[in-house]
Amino acid sequence: MEASQKFMEWYPTLMSLRARVSPLFLSVLLLFPAASFASGWPEFRGPSGDGVAPEAFQLPEKISPDSTSWRTELPGKGWSSPVSDGSVIWLTAAVETLFTAEEEAAFKKEAGLDDRKASRRKAISSTSLLALQLDPNTGAILKQVNLGKIDSPQIIHNLNSYASPTPAIADGLVVCHFGAFGTFCLDAASGDIKWKREFVVEHGVGPGSSPFIASGRVFILSDGTDAQYVTAVDLKTGETLWQTDRPPMPLDDPDRQKSYNTPILVKGHDNREQLICMGAQWLVSYHPETGEEWWRYHHGEGFSVVPRPLFSVENQLLYILTGFGKPHLLAMPVTGSGDITDEEGAVAWRETKRMPQKPSAVLHEDTLFLIADGGVATAVDGRDGSVYWTERVSGNYSASPLLADGRILFLNQEGGVKVISADRDFSGILFESNFDESFMASPMVLHGRLFLRSEAALYAFPRAE
Repeated sequence: MEASQKFMEWYPTLMSLRARVSPLFLSVLLLFPAASFASGWPEFRGPSGDGVAPEAFQLPEKISPDSTSWRTELPGKGWSSPVSDGSVIWLTAAVETLFTAEEEAAFKKEAGLDDRKASRRKAISSTSLLALQLDPNTGAILKQVNLGKIDSPQIIHNLNSYASPTPAIADGLVVCHFGAFGTFCLDAASGDIKWKREFVVEHGVGPGSSPFIASGRVFILSDGTDAQYVTAVDLKTGETLWQTDRPPMPLDDPDRQKSYNTPILVKGHDNREQLICMGAQWLVSYHPETGEEWWRYHHGEGFSVVPRPLFSVENQLLYILTGFGKPHLLAMPVTGSGDITDEEGAVAWRETKRMPQKPSAVLHEDTLFLIADGGVATAVDGRDGSVYWTERVSGNYSASPLLADGRILFLNQEGGVKVISADRDFSGILFESNFDESFMASPMVLHGRLFLRSEAALYAFPRAE
């Protein structure tokens, strides 16, 4: 273990030399057991997209401002979660230039917002988009890549940022997505921009969907108030491979057509590879190579859907949360074809009480653990939907939880850290602390260490002994 940890400390340096070493040295490097960590934490919610830490990882006994390895102040603002290829850390941020109060009021009025919406929205003069590369060992900002300036950008929700989607890394490239404001592919080592695209929609309250990479394709969900579509582009070139419109929306209210979800890839017993794309009113399964629909399901009036779906290979069930409105948790098989909305058995079970609108769920040993936005945690049997327990865990929540070594880490908007056991019997809060900075980004685990992004900084914590 000690040798493996030493390797991890030197691994970023070795990776930075990869372009200058011989193929023979690289082949020897790959034989080192710890090199399996090179996959890092490549996307929103980690290697499997489900918020589960590697099996060997243990949460630190103490997660507080005075127990950090380092803290790095970040420029600008952003709620994107950190990602890593095992060598360096990447995240995004946006530097805002504010209107005067009078200018902001005039901008909102011109946009046609009523008083209620105007009070919950933010308008700014301009935003400069940044991609940040950090050293995981020291927290030093190695590169700050300026991706462009957007004048008079779309109005966003007060709780959102202009850099909320989490980047994704694969094959030496990092895709930084800012919704309608631009999608940029960078060389993960040098920071050089390889390509740029724009997927234009009116977000309504700002961007939120994170890119997803699989088999050399980048999948982007663009679910706005004015248009809704899914796009697959070539990771290396940015060329569009396919683009498919969402199904027609039964509710024609634009605010109820927007969504902010991140897709997943599943394969059921029928061996079909399916791109699961949750959105407002509809859940759709697409063929990832062609964009053709496998099946669709009208889940109701849910909109602004944020929680990422989960899939249980053992149970062959897909778990989705339906977003704003009245959020429901649905468990569904993935064997359908066509419009399955009215088919018997389309939904295996459903839970309607105390479900989250923003935080995603975690799944541990057939049990789903969820934290509602207002701080009510629930444990549900993933097989039949039976509720094991419901308990209050104080705070307001947007960040998705992390499951690690049989425990669950929750982060809230007040800066609170809560840890509970992932058990079918609630045993109380095992550990809690408070930071003077809000948490809305989700945790990252890298090289046996925990990383948390707050509203102001990125924190690293030492390995558990």
